[in-house]
Amino acid sequence: MVLFGEAREKINGLVGGVVETVLAPTLREAVASLGHFVGVNYHRQFPVVPGVQCTFFDAGHILGSAIVVLDIAERDRRFRLTFTGDLARGARDRWLAAWQAAVGERHGDGALARRLLARPLVVLSRSPEAVLARFAGLAGLADAGLMLHEAASRQFWGLSKLLNGQQEAIALMLGLAECPFPNRPVQLVIQTLAGELDAPVLFVENAASFESLAAGRMPEADGHILIFASGYKASARRIRMPGRSSLYFAPQVYQAHLGLPAAIQSWLYSADTARPVFFWGDLDYAGLAILRELRAVFANAQAWQPGYERLLERLLAGESHAPEEAAKSGQTDPVATGCGYADEVLLPALRRYGRFVDQESV
Repeated sequence: MVLFGEAREKINGLVGGVVETVLAPTLREAVASLGHFVGVNYHRQFPVVPGVQCTFFDAGHILGSAIVVLDIAERDRRFRLTFTGDLARGARDRWLAAWQAAVGERHGDGALARRLLARPLVVLSRSPEAVLARFAGLAGLADAGLMLHEAASRQFWGLSKLLNGQQEAIALMLGLAECPFPNRPVQLVIQTLAGELDAPVLFVENAASFESLAAGRMPEADGHILIFASGYKASARRIRMPGRSSLYFAPQVYQAHLGLPAAIQSWLYSADTARPVFFWGDLDYAGLAILRELRAVFANAQAWQPGYERLLERLLAGESHAPEEAAKSGQTDPVATGCGYADEVLLPALRRYGRFVDQESV
């Protein structure tokens, strides 16, 4: 044992004696000792003694740390022992350690295993083996025409959100090009302040502002078709895919023109970029990030100046809030949206003042 200074003194006091110290090995001795070690990769089972097989899994503490899994055969009994290396960790950490071992046993170290280790399906009340068995059972639902939340709820004890973000892992497990369980369709609520079939479209970020425009409280919105999809949902790529978005028309849409719903649907599910598209949301980084993403779906989308001008006036008048006052301190500058007005006027104003204005304030 090699002890130095205070550590040696404390141990001597505890044991009531003198702990012997020895010199550290020389570099030559340390290098020579390497010949007594055998390197073993993670996820590769190897024999220890007859009847005992060992497998190492990455523990993640430090470089080279490992969870040790021993598979033991004794007469007619077979059992497994797992040593995490850190018995003081909480239930979640212990569960994740067992998850690593279970994933390695079932899926080895391929692409699916790496994906499952990167995004574990955590259900602390169930064993990792039970969760993986249910995951494999998704194959039986692949042709059922279910959405992702439906498949998750049926397969994982009613936990409808458990498969969020797991589409790649599901596709890998099933050997398919894409996950057979789509996200639920983006729901679009559509109102109109125009009667023309080719009227410009105005996407609105927040429900209260959408209702305010629909009620005619901002005359500048007259002549527009209004579409509400909460937050980032309007910028989802699947919004222009039939079956991946659902359209809900207010009665006034039919009253304005019987052919308007069909015209909107035809435009939405095409590559048409002729119809003018605008976006109006909060005057903050997240709102303008939505505009940036929306332009990836509607290349001609622009910030709606009449609405943003009103928000900008409030910002300049001090009628604004600091990010931390509205739980927005985590928002990041989108740098650029591709819209000239947003990039040359709105973003510079936000950077200068460091304050935000919610859409509902006008």
